[in-house]
Amino acid sequence: RLSKEKRIDQILFAIHKLRKTRFILHIVGDGYEKNKLKKLVKSLKLVNKVKFHGLNKKIFPLLKKCNLYINSSYFEGFPNSVAEAAYLGIPVIASQSHGGINEILSYGKFGTIYKNNHIELSKKIKNYIKNPKPFLNKAKLAKKNVMKFNLQNNIKNYEKLFITI
Repeated sequence: RLSKEKRIDQILFAIHKLRKTRFILHIVGDGYEKNKLKKLVKSLKLVNKVKFHGLNKKIFPLLKKCNLYINSSYFEGFPNSVAEAAYLGIPVIASQSHGGINEILSYGKFGTIYKNNHIELSKKIKNYIKNPKPFLNKAKLAKKNVMKFNLQNNIKNYEKLFITI
């Protein structure tokens, strides 16, 4: 969903600092911020580096092709997209937001957390580009950890909770 709280503009400002680097940013979703973001892409001269995919229910084929996942939201209840990226073994860089980010990434043990500004995000992306190994190592750990959020485990946890009530 392309809405203000997702702060996709922060990702665009961050990659603007890296525009000499080879990459393609894939933005998936739709929403009231889409036209504003497209204008920002043009003004930052990132048209050849950013691809908008619109709303796409079949995200896994695209996500599997990605080398890095970035979540820039300032609030997420339980960010399914972060859990999905972790499940696929994709390194995650996420903003320090309210919600489930810290549970999924275990406060940075299973991914990289940045302090909500595009300058720090740009530095984290640059670190990934220069030396992806630490990010990939965290991604391997995250893949194992995220399994605790699967449907079977959630059903078991709910059953235990209901039994205690």
